[in-house]
Amino acid sequence: MLGETERSDALTPCDPSRRLRTIRNKVQNETRFPKIEKGEALAPSLRQKAWGFVRAHPQHGSIIAVDPVRFERIVGSKAAAEAVFDQLFSQGMAIRGNGGKRRVQIAVQGFDRTGRSRWVCLRAGTL
Repeated sequence: MLGETERSDALTPCDPSRRLRTIRNKVQNETRFPKIEKGEALAPSLRQKAWGFVRAHPQHGSIIAVDPVRFERIVGSKAAAEAVFDQLFSQGMAIRGNGGKRRVQIAVQGFDRTGRSRWVCLRAGTL
């Protein structure tokens, strides 16, 4: 049986600083988060490995765009991901999309996506 501490830890953002450290560690991996400038495509060799990308954004400077499903896995659950994102946003570390959405729409060729590409975007300089 899963202990109560393990269960609650996996489902709640009880320690945002620990989750932020986890995010920091993951986004520093250049294979998982390669630098992709506007108009460039993800390299074919990284298509099954990349979880997001780094890019210069015209309004926000250097950003790290994370696949929303991967972000949820990094933090533990969908509810935790929303809470952690809100915490990061309140600290100026995350970027909201149009209409205050938690995801920003950015088109990037090479990622396995259907429909419009939406990403959890973090300010690289604040992590």
